[in-house]
Amino acid sequence: MSTKDYVELVELALWIISIISVTVLGHVHFKEKQQIYFIQLAGQL
Repeated sequence: MSTKDYVELVELALWIISIISVTVLGHVHFKEKQQIYFIQLAGQL
């Protein structure tokens, strides 16, 4: 494998890691928003 192949492999790995991290962070943020909504709703009862 040449250096260019290694560079492309690293780029692909970083791209996959970034997609996974964005997905996880988005899910955590949405879950947190949902919990805040339920806490506010419970406080109004």
